[in-house]
Amino acid sequence: SIHATIRDGRPNGMPSFGQKIPDDQIWELAAYVRALGGNAPSSAAPQRNDGMMVHPSENRLPDAATLGK
Repeated sequence: SIHATIRDGRPNGMPSFGQKIPDDQIWELAAYVRALGGNAPSSAAPQRNDGMMVHPSENRLPDAATLGK
């Protein structure tokens, strides 16, 4: 839930605010965030498909032998 995310944080990105903000204010903030999104929840980012994946060979720099040719 939004409340739990604000209170406990999320791995790899969002710190927890449970020790910094009183619980009643966390509920108010959660209600505000929910109101920003409209009525229907949606994912924050579209799902990736294989066509969007970068292949390591496409991202690799040429080696010294290739540069000399």
